Amino acid sequence: MTSIQQAIRDTAARTSELLIQIAQTDYAPSALEQQKRRVVKLSEALDKLTAQIKSLDQDRGTALMGHQRYRDSIVRRLVYRAAWQHNRYQAKAASVTEEYYEVLQQGHKAKEKKCMLGRQCEDAVALLEDLEHVASQHNQAQAELGWLWESVFSRSASKYQQESALRQKVGSAQATHRLAQERCDESNHTVEALAGALSRIAAAFDEAKKALIQGQMSGDGAETRFLQKAQSQVDSAQHLLGQAKCDQESSGAIDGLRIASRSQKGSQWGGPYCKTIWRDRIRVSRKELEMCHAVLKRGLDMARVQQEEAELAVEVSDEALRVSKESLRMARAVIYLEVAGNEALSIARLEDISRGSSPIVEAPPPYLTA
Repeated sequence: MTSIQQAIRDTAARTSELLIQIAQTDYAPSALEQQKRRVVKLSEALDKLTAQIKSLDQDRGTALMGHQRYRDSIVRRLVYRAAWQHNRYQAKAASVTEEYYEVLQQGHKAKEKKCMLGRQCEDAVALLEDLEHVASQHNQAQAELGWLWESVFSRSASKYQQESALRQKVGSAQATHRLAQERCDESNHTVEALAGALSRIAAAFDEAKKALIQGQMSGDGAETRFLQKAQSQVDSAQHLLGQAKCDQESSGAIDGLRIASRSQKGSQWGGPYCKTIWRDRIRVSRKELEMCHAVLKRGLDMARVQQEEAELAVEVSDEALRVSKESLRMARAVIYLEVAGNEALSIARLEDISRGSSPIVEAPPPYLTA
């Protein structure tokens, strides 16, 4: 008996245990993601309801003041009676009272709904923690099975050629997936950098606009602070683009961009014409910022298209990797069944695996719905 066949027999029982454990917890990863989304939605709804209750409390306070004015003011009642407008007073008092009780009822209902939503959120969080534990067990079982089978089949290149071919296919799929993920991460970083640079250029444009208005209103020198803020925003945008692999047009549009500053005026610039030239320089800077913003906007649009393509490539490579791993798992399960037979008490469960179905297990715990 070859060493690999003996290794298969020695690890058959543990392999069967791990396969059954994986099948029993197979629901956990997808249920965990679903539950995470549910917890986020419940938390958002709870925050929204809390803000609504706060607004209703303010409305209730305002309505209560109006209600008390007509309920408790004897002078107001006498004034209306003296003007022969008692019926009008009664109608107004009834209106503000109805408004007060309506707001009061809305607040009460909102608070009851918040209590119910809070309980749902607590239950959802508790289930989330349970699913995280089960998903962790699932991942640990998969990792152990992968390590176990890799240690067994790493010496099977000559005897089990189909398994070796599938193992190479998995390796190729892993490399493709890793490359696609790297490109996706790079694309995400580029989009973030371009979006950040775009917002900073827009802020710099606003500061240059303020500088021009302030300079016309307050005279020479009043615009310096705004121009310094604009230059700071430009420097920050240049730093962001320097950290990302952006297209040449986006990088070139901002590389040589400098905002007009006081140092450009020179010591001999003191007359009214020089002030006009100085404002013209600010206008030129605003125009350059506007052009840079347009270039970065085009670059961001292109980067987002590339980001979508990169995310799609990750999804495709992830599915290809999943299918290749599943094929390898099936092939290895068949080999275990052929070699070990029924020597291990639970090895018969591998027959289900070899046919492409999971072992029969108990139903997973019910998922909490709305």
